[in-house]
Amino acid sequence: MILIKRVSAGLTASLAAVALVGCAHATEVAEDSHANGNGSSRSGHHYIVGAEYPDQDKYPTWNASDKAAALDRAEAVMKDFTKPTKEKDAWWAQVRSHLSAQAQTDYQGVDPDNVPATKVTGEGKIIDDSSAYLVWVEVPTDIGPYEVLVSRADAEDSWHVERMTPPEND
Repeated sequence: MILIKRVSAGLTASLAAVALVGCAHATEVAEDSHANGNGSSRSGHHYIVGAEYPDQDKYPTWNASDKAAALDRAEAVMKDFTKPTKEKDAWWAQVRSHLSAQAQTDYQGVDPDNVPATKVTGEGKIIDDSSAYLVWVEVPTDIGPYEVLVSRADAEDSWHVERMTPPEND
């Protein structure tokens, strides 16, 4: 009886796989590539030709207000991150408010006394905007420029910090 159940389950899984492969070959896929304003292009958005996408308005654009919002988020997190004089819980509450869920998990154990930078020394600048979803921003600090990765899920989502990378030691 157990052997029959295993064979039956295996046969069902195989038939499902064959059906899915058949569908995959019957579907035409197109790749979207748009210039992002700085001469480079982003690609990798795959669309099924003829399919309806009801949430197309949620695809983010890349305009001046998007760039300003990404810069603001990166600068704000670094201003909060580089304040080691704050009590740890208050410091973490402010830093956490800028972070994505994954970054909150990654940075939750950071001791503010171990953050080498103590202040932001200028305005941030975008160093990689090849995606409307992920942007690298360089934020100058008293120990050198941090690279801050900010992201968003769609056009309606605000920017969230994924990573803050300190300057390399020479």
